[in-house]
This record gives sequence, structure tokens and C-alpha cells, in this order.
Amino acid sequence: MAVIPVLEKGSYVGANPPWTDKYGNLTDTMPALALNFAGSMGLDSRITFTRASPASYYGSDGYIRYVTNNIPRFDCNPYTLEPKGFLVEDDVSVNINGSETINNTSIWTANNSQVYVDVDTAPDGSLFAEKLVEDSNTATHSVTQAKTFTAVQHSFSIYVKADTRSWIKLSIYDGISTFSAYFDASTGTVGTTAASTTTTITQLQNGWYRFSVSATTAAAAGTVGIGLASADNTDSYLGDDVSGVYIWGAQLDAVSSSYPTSYIPSTITFTSRARVATYYDENGTLQSAAINTVRNTYNPEKLYLSPKTLVESSGTNYILNSEDISGAEWTPGNTTRVSNTTTAPDGTVTADTLKENSDTGLQHGLQLTQSVTSGQYYTFSIFVKRGSGTRNIKIQPGGTTYFGLNLTYITVDLSTGTLLQKGVNVTNYSITSLPDNWYRLSVTAKAIASLASGNIGTAIFMFSGTSASYDGDGSSSLYIWGAQYENSRYASSYIKTSGTSLSRSADVYTLTAGSRVMDSASMTGTNFSSWYNQSEGTIVVVADTIPSTVFNNMLSINDGTLNNILVMSKNTSNLVRFNGSVGGVVQFTILKGTISDTSKNVFVGKYKLNDSSFIANISPTITSDTSCTIPTVTTCNIGKNLNSTPLNGHISQVLYFPKMLSDNQLISLLNQG
Repeated sequence: MAVIPVLEKGSYVGANPPWTDKYGNLTDTMPALALNFAGSMGLDSRITFTRASPASYYGSDGYIRYVTNNIPRFDCNPYTLEPKGFLVEDDVSVNINGSETINNTSIWTANNSQVYVDVDTAPDGSLFAEKLVEDSNTATHSVTQAKTFTAVQHSFSIYVKADTRSWIKLSIYDGISTFSAYFDASTGTVGTTAASTTTTITQLQNGWYRFSVSATTAAAAGTVGIGLASADNTDSYLGDDVSGVYIWGAQLDAVSSSYPTSYIPSTITFTSRARVATYYDENGTLQSAAINTVRNTYNPEKLYLSPKTLVESSGTNYILNSEDISGAEWTPGNTTRVSNTTTAPDGTVTADTLKENSDTGLQHGLQLTQSVTSGQYYTFSIFVKRGSGTRNIKIQPGGTTYFGLNLTYITVDLSTGTLLQKGVNVTNYSITSLPDNWYRLSVTAKAIASLASGNIGTAIFMFSGTSASYDGDGSSSLYIWGAQYENSRYASSYIKTSGTSLSRSADVYTLTAGSRVMDSASMTGTNFSSWYNQSEGTIVVVADTIPSTVFNNMLSINDGTLNNILVMSKNTSNLVRFNGSVGGVVQFTILKGTISDTSKNVFVGKYKLNDSSFIANISPTITSDTSCTIPTVTTCNIGKNLNSTPLNGHISQVLYFPKMLSDNQLISLLNQG
């Protein structure tokens, strides 16, 4: 790979670049413009940049990072961490829903499988990776999403990390044909691949891979699917109800190439939320976000990780007084309740004490009155901390009739935050560690019968040793705060109530037409004339390109129109080219070698009246045009050509010399490094 030396702050990088003599001294052949985007933290002050949407890139640590509108992206290889340069991508349609909420059954259909949430660190550093787990049937174990395809090329991708399973099957079904491939997440390799299907594999840090399948679909209704496999080409097998893989970040692109674009969450731009809601700040303290305010929440167990924008559906806390266990909806059992005795997870002194009595051989706790509807899932959650003594906790929704006695419960060690016991009817539970020895505990179950309001529902028991029935000592206690009872499969963010049940409105996020608007960088006006020579010059671009069926533009120098223009690009046949037009009439078009992958390449073009040349490392011979007129221009666009297809790749360096370099100097530029 050729490396172009870069002039930075009056010095040069590399051995004897073409603007130095044999001793390394600077000569009069100097670049007027030297842009090094590889590893850069910002753009040259002469460059203006726009992008009308947020976007993602791989940071120097290999994690996915996000930037807002109009912030450039300097991308790195997510495994080697090598700086790749300025990321330029097309405007794309991203047609997946719930990219990070594959557990959402209103969007995804689980087929002989379950999806567990927030079980591992995701490729963006958040603790929001999910786990796809097979059931115990002999069948295919997958999740699918219905999609309506157009007759263009689509790329379906997912981030995967091996666990007790390593093989997965990705598929695109357009209603006529299935385009699929098997991938091994333990080795990062592809197995059996269906006809007319193209695959890609990107290795990341911490055992993660990004796998994709691409194909040209028919215009028809179909599905995309993520399936478990016991081996290559074996996706139907007897499951064990335990094994699975970690998954995150599903994406369906309508693209011009077989490569998926940078990751775009399905919901990325915050629009509204009609009510207040809670989140964890950088200290792990529970905070309230005002109406129509985005929630960037930290993982309270790993505060060093980047925050994650919290996206939730609407929810209701049916408990009337979530921070007061002395209310009428609670019935004490051999316990004493004392209000507002210690600091709660939100920093207020509103946590209550639950203290056991000295009764012998009895249960010590609280019982909550709530209604349930048969066939619905309910989740009870509560913040708990040890007070005096060494008691643990048992949470048990409902009774025999409603959830199954002694079948739906969890017991938790409050010194370590570890699960001690779990009933077989528990469909989900969580244990979240917070600062100051607090835990948020949740348990989910499916109601097997309806329960009228006013009857006993959920019970909280203090737990001694291995039993909830024991001799009380009259002093051991727990701190209790923030109870929540909701019609949900998982515990959502905490909803404070005071005297009545309260709902949290859904977070509304939008992504305009499901698209990301292209990156754009340009230099115009007086800044342009300070370095550009209208009569002659030499242009060097170091970039990677993606094979595709459309033009991909590396650099365009123009007058704001397509009539007067110099362009360095890749054409529809994947040939790199250098061409110019004056008054809308093409003056020269020089084609060079074929792009076949995303390797970094060096492209060098020079222009002058009746003397324009082009050379590239993929075709290292100079090709010239000796009958051409050169346009008068005012603007330089990097990575794009006005409003046409951008590079869809990385630009690491741009050099501009305000004179024609010799052929030997062009070759030297190409081979430098």
C-alpha cells in the first residue's frame, strides 16, 4: 500500500517526498493544500462540512461512536484500530425497525426462540446487547421481521458475538427467493451461501463481528431473518432452551453495493415525549427528564461506558404511591414501616425502612394489592438496600390462582446482588446494581387467571438463610423505594407516582424518511482562490472505494454546476477515472484500473491546457489527454460531486500542488512510503 507523505505545520512526513531534495530539504515544488484525514480530530479551517442527520463511525477504541448533524467522521478499523480517514457515505434508506430492540414482539416475530435484553456490552460500549436463545423444540430458532422490498440491491446486517452457540443464519426473503448465508461467530468465517448472495464480515473488538448478506430483490413483500444454527447449513435442530448468541444492531440498507453502510439505529433523532421520565446520570443517580427532553442514560453498573439514548414505549406504573410503603395498597405482615429514613437512588431522603417484628416461624414482608388480566405479562420492580442485619429478599407476584404459587418468584442476596432462587414460571428477571449498595430488582410472569382489583397480588418477603419463614429478631431491616407494577415483559424506566397511577409517554424519535443524508465537505470563495491555480495543478487523493453499480466520487472541483468541473471518481464499471468539462462539454475522460475491494488506493491527476494526465496504484502507468480545455472553477467538494453519489468510503489524504508535476514526480507520489 502506498502512503503519501503529508505536509503539516511546515514539516513533512515520509522519506524524501517529491517536494524535497535528496537531503530532505524543502524545494519550491510545494503542495498548496495538504490534508491528512487519517487520525484527524478535525477539518482544515478552509473546509465547510454538512450532513443533515446524525451518523456513526468506529472510534479509536474500536467502539461505535455517534455524532450529531454536521459533525465529520474520522473512522478507524474497529479491530486493528488503524485510522482510516474521513468517512463519506451515500444517502441511504434504512428499512429496519427496532434495530436494538429485537425483543420487541410488535416489530419482530420470535420463532421457537426468545430474546433477552441488556445482557452484554454492545459494540457501542453500552450494556444493551441482546441474546437470542433457542427453545426446546426441534425446529428453526429465529427472529424475523416482515418487509416490503423494492427491486434494488439490499444489504441485511447484524452484529453477533458467540456464546453457547456460534453459528447463525442471516436471510433476506423477497417473497420469491431466499438469499442467505451461514456465519460462525467464533471464527469470523462464512459457511454455506445461497445463490446470488454476497456476504461481508467485519471484525470488531471483544469477540464481536458484523455479518451481512446482500442481494438484488424483487419488488415484493417478504422478511429478513436472524436464525441460530447448530452447525454450518443446519438451522433446524433440537434446541436445549438455553443456548444462543449475542446480537445487536440489525440493519437493512437499500444500497448500490454489497457492503452495508455505517450503523444507523432505527430511531436516532429525538422528537418528543409528552411526559417526564427517568434516567441514570454519569454518577449513577436516578434523574428526571422534562417533557420533550432526550434521555441519555448511563449504565449504573459500568459508569465508565458511554451513555445511551433511552428509547421506550409508553408505560404505566399502577402502584399509587411508589415511594411510600405505608399506603393502603400495601399490607404489612409481621413488619413495621417507617417513612423517609434514608437517601434514595434519586438523591432524596425518601426511602422507607421495612423492619421485621420478633414473631416466630412467620413470614416478614409486604403484600401489594393489584389487578391482573389472564394471558398478560406483568413486571414488578423495586429498589432495595440492606438496612441493619443480614436479610435478603424474596419477590413473589400473585398467588396460586393467578401466577402459580411457589412457581413465580426470585430471591436475591443483597450483599452481592446475586440470584439465589428463581421459580419456573418466571419469564424474565433483572438485578441492577446502583451506587451506595442499592439494587433494582424485577420479576416478570404471565398471568394464568384474572384478578380483581383489591385482592392480594405481589408479595415482598424478607429472607433469612434459605427461608422466608423464620424467627424475627425485631431489628433486621431493608430499605425500600420506587416500587413499580406494569403490564410489560420487562422492567421499564422508573415512573414516580404519588396518589394515583401514572403513565410515561413513549419516546418519539424520527429518522427522516429512514435515511441518512450524505456527508459533504467543500472549500469555497476566497479560501479557494488562496490555494487553487486555475491554469494548472496536480491533485492527489488517497481513499478506499466500494465496488458498486453507481458512480462514487472522490473529489470534485467545480463552479457549483456540472457544466464546469474536474472530477476524480469511480464509474459504474468500477473503473477509476479523472475527467473534466467546460460549458457542459466533456474535455477529457481518463480511465484506469478496476476497483475490486475496499483497499486503500492512491489516485494522482494533473491538468493544464492540452495536457491532462492520470495515474493510480491499481494501474501504475500514466495516461494522458493532449487536447483539452480546463474549466474555471470556484469550489472543491471532497468525497462527493455536488448532489450525485458520494464516495461511500474513506478519504485519508488529499494533496494539491498549484503546478503541473513531472511524470517522474507523479510516479514518485504513487510509490512514496
